[in-house]
Amino acid sequence: MICACSEGEFLPMNPLLPADMLTACLTTPITMIQEWFISYSYRRVLLPNVTDDMVRHIPGDPTDRKTPLGELHWIFTAVTDTIAWCTTPEQLFHSLFRQDVVVKALFRNYLLAEKLLREVGCTPVTYPPLPDTTYAHYMWDAWEVAFESIVSQLPSILNSDMTVNTMYTYKPTTFFADQLTAFEVWVEAGDPSELPEQLPCVILALTQISQRVRALVLLSRYLSSGPTAVAYAVRCGVLLYLSKLLMHTPEVFLLVTIVWSQLVAVDSSSTCAELIKNLAEKHFIRLLSCDESKIRFVKENDVSGGVAPLSPAGGTASTTTMAGGSATQQASTSAAAAAGEASQGGATVPDDTIIFYDIEGVDLHRCIAAACFIISKILDHGGEKMYLSCWNQLIVKSAMSLIARPSAILKSWGCLLLSKVFSGLRAAKEVACQEYAKRVNLFSHMLNDPSPLVRSSCASLMATLLGTRVDVLDEESQVRRVESDKTILIQLRQKLFDHSSVVRQELIFAASQVLAHYGAIIDGALSSERLLHSSWSASQVTSSSQKQWKLHEPGVSVKSALNASRPTDNILFAETATIATTFLAKDDAPLTNPWDRSKISTRALDVIEQMVHDAGLMLGTMHRNADQRLVENVVDKLQHHAKIGSFRLAAETARSSMAGVSIDTTQQNATDIFVLGFSEEGRSKKSRNRDQARRLMLDIQSKRFEAPTGSSPVGAGIGTNGGLPSSSSNSSSSPASPIAQSSGSPPSASPPGSATDTAVARPTFGQMHWTVQNHDPIVCGQFRLLEPHVVFAERNNRITIVDFETNPDGPTILTQMFHPGQSPIHSMVVVNDLSTDPGLVVLNNVGGFTVYRGMGDQRVAPQEACTFAATGSTAGSGGALDLKLAYRSDGHLLYAGATGSSESLHRNEMTLVNLTAEQVVQVVGITGDAAITSLAVHPTTRGIYIGLADGIVKYYDDRSKQGLVSAMTNLQKKGLYVAADSIVGVSVIDDSAMGSTGAQTVIACTTNSIRLFDVRQPSQPTKIIDIVQLTSASAAAASNYSAVSAGSAVSKTLASFSNSSPMTPSNRVVTGFSGSLYTGVCCATFSDGICDLYNAKCNSVIPRPLKIKDAGIGASFMHPLRPMAFVNGELVTLY
Repeated sequence: MICACSEGEFLPMNPLLPADMLTACLTTPITMIQEWFISYSYRRVLLPNVTDDMVRHIPGDPTDRKTPLGELHWIFTAVTDTIAWCTTPEQLFHSLFRQDVVVKALFRNYLLAEKLLREVGCTPVTYPPLPDTTYAHYMWDAWEVAFESIVSQLPSILNSDMTVNTMYTYKPTTFFADQLTAFEVWVEAGDPSELPEQLPCVILALTQISQRVRALVLLSRYLSSGPTAVAYAVRCGVLLYLSKLLMHTPEVFLLVTIVWSQLVAVDSSSTCAELIKNLAEKHFIRLLSCDESKIRFVKENDVSGGVAPLSPAGGTASTTTMAGGSATQQASTSAAAAAGEASQGGATVPDDTIIFYDIEGVDLHRCIAAACFIISKILDHGGEKMYLSCWNQLIVKSAMSLIARPSAILKSWGCLLLSKVFSGLRAAKEVACQEYAKRVNLFSHMLNDPSPLVRSSCASLMATLLGTRVDVLDEESQVRRVESDKTILIQLRQKLFDHSSVVRQELIFAASQVLAHYGAIIDGALSSERLLHSSWSASQVTSSSQKQWKLHEPGVSVKSALNASRPTDNILFAETATIATTFLAKDDAPLTNPWDRSKISTRALDVIEQMVHDAGLMLGTMHRNADQRLVENVVDKLQHHAKIGSFRLAAETARSSMAGVSIDTTQQNATDIFVLGFSEEGRSKKSRNRDQARRLMLDIQSKRFEAPTGSSPVGAGIGTNGGLPSSSSNSSSSPASPIAQSSGSPPSASPPGSATDTAVARPTFGQMHWTVQNHDPIVCGQFRLLEPHVVFAERNNRITIVDFETNPDGPTILTQMFHPGQSPIHSMVVVNDLSTDPGLVVLNNVGGFTVYRGMGDQRVAPQEACTFAATGSTAGSGGALDLKLAYRSDGHLLYAGATGSSESLHRNEMTLVNLTAEQVVQVVGITGDAAITSLAVHPTTRGIYIGLADGIVKYYDDRSKQGLVSAMTNLQKKGLYVAADSIVGVSVIDDSAMGSTGAQTVIACTTNSIRLFDVRQPSQPTKIIDIVQLTSASAAAASNYSAVSAGSAVSKTLASFSNSSPMTPSNRVVTGFSGSLYTGVCCATFSDGICDLYNAKCNSVIPRPLKIKDAGIGASFMHPLRPMAFVNGELVTLY
């Protein structure tokens, strides 16, 4: 119900206004606006050259948005839609402005009626009631600006007789461009959880040819902010407009596909319902099989302006005139052959050419992967009818074409789509099994693909083909079918010890498929006792009875009841084979009756028993090696007859759902295994963490850690007791406490910049906060970047996480856990430290990687996510690999060391691993025979530094090869060195820590010296400090330091050490070295248990080095953003 005024009010009686002003606004809003502008607008006087007749005769067609009248109608729709969107409650907005075409047009016009009626003293009333603030919304100001922009051109557009001046070119308003700019600013700096006020204008801009691409880019960027953005977009009505773009604008199809994938990832029910209603699956299937050689990309600017975009058919251009005005939205689907020829330098576009806009960041392979994800979700929501539709749309042929492509992600999705179709259509599975029986290498060649994604997806596809109701077949068909299943199982069994966990997961799925289908035929096949017994029976054919990771099993065969012969490899059809399909009107009816064992032939039953035995043996072997928890979950589901799905398909769907495809990057965003979900909280926390890290780095730039006044610039003296309470001084602490705090508090000192700090540079003081008691030697560890936590591993494989700051009473152990396996921990790195769910990668001494997730949750211990081995080598001499590990901020692991299956094949290599895909990206051979002793990376400048046992540091960089590493130069060992001068540690120091903006500094520490290099001049060190200088006496430094700090806590602390004699043993060597990237502070440990701290200029920053318990055999490392060191269980902080 709509009323013109409230109770007690009278309608306007002005003769210049319509008698029924409400009806005029509801039926002819633009005409009402024209009359209002003529009679009532105070802005009318600003346009004296515009007559009343000109305003009444605005030319154009209301349906043609390129004409003044058409643009006016469209801007009015955008303004009223935005006002309703911003002021109306959600449910009411959907009911009045989205459900019915007539109702939403009526209530849009009512918003104008309310504004104008209130100006003449009337208050209109509606039921249901609308907010009473719509008439004062700021979008009415934007409307007046746009209206005046159009009206101001009327003297040039119209002749004196009110006909159109054909010599004048109409200039469209900047309304939509301005609204897109406002939306862009809000997306970059606003709160994505709030209502996006310009969203209706952005959606309507999708219908504007000149603004379409920009609107899609902004929409995609906004949708990537989280589920709330998707909910707002769906509520605002974006699905209807995207459906039209999907069907009628092929030139932006790739970008529209990206946006659809972002919507489907979050709200699959409503988005898939819209896609199914419009039969959109055929468009995505067509994209899968498109010939890349026939695709041509053109610049959007080549066809922008008043010219319609291109179409695949290469038709003619539609022209629009302000007088005729017959062109409509169909212009967006018509071709502009002339524009296409112009964009290609006059070349004729072939009829079968597919033309897309060339948009930065939109990659064809990414879009095809997004289309595969959309199809998989459509199949989930469409049921059997949608499966049949996709089958008849030749989805199998399209997926087979993806398998033949070089892209790993497309191969993977091709396998997953085939797996989904074969598992959803019983008739399709039967067709595939018949085809596989003819060509045993139809899919199995992908099991040897370098990418674990392809191998795992192929294993999932082959596992889908396993199992059938052989009791309903004739005897010959029974044998042929179980022999085909046996062949598949034999092929999959070859990957039983695959390095990648995602591949082994699919082998577990395949074994469970065999047991689920055929286990009921064999008595006791599904009992946990039998399966677990198979687990320990498998240990008889391996070299150890303990659970540990196996890189390879050379010379070890798995006991199998199957025929030892392998199917003949036939690669004739490996890349070109297709599966012939016919039209399906309906699927085969499912079989619900129980198995009839009496109808199974003896030959088929023998093969089934062998397969069930082997499937159980596969599960047992993987249960023993590295996948115990996963196998136990599968066995539990088998016993309870629960459905077991493909791990790979679920993981890829979840990965696509959480990542969404962002057009801001040049590659598909691969959400790693640590991300728990797609949440705004996670995005906000990651953004806050990055901002906090930047603030810390800026704060560090204002601080300098200088040597004590009067000390030698090369190093500090070393006292008999180290100048500070040693670890033995903490023995008074309770033995039951695993962490003991040092006595006393940090000495008081004037802050930098204070009155007492102006005379001399403020010296630095080191303070040991606490010591880990009764621990094994610490082999590795790392500080958390922003959290006050340190993670370290001991020689007995115990991993400990300690909070050293939050609790005012002292440090707190958050987690202690033992790393499973017999192989000792060799190294560890914290990854994704700025995200919501950081992880921990642990490397053992035989090259096995274990990934833990949940480092961000202090309430529970980190959980093992997966294990894998990225190296293809076995352990060297002594059964151990000395690999050096590092992590880069772009999601890649680096490890370097000696590899090879035997001593004769021993060589140094550096390997770049994609942690998400568990895939080796690049292997770089390291020249020379010297062993690799250290590895350091710079996350910003992308430099990689490898220290060798011969004293050389090799410098690598990945900027010149677009992500791949290339050798740059060697940092030479000129200066003071001896023949056995081996690199102990390499540290990269950011230029901010050096007080300059030049190139980065590299500090290379050998057993006998410390050398500083400027990477711009790598041929010679800029500074060299030998072992004699490092360990020389420096009593003057301590006495001068005490004189400066006379009467303070510092002088009292040092009093007992001032008379100690220096120690200069001739056999002292450096045993450990580490540096902080941004503070520039470095820590060196010596063979006699001494630890000294240096600044980026290699000057000691503490008056006397520290005496650390067992410093020569433990690990030491620095905090990247704080002046803090961890030396074999002792935390040292600089003040």
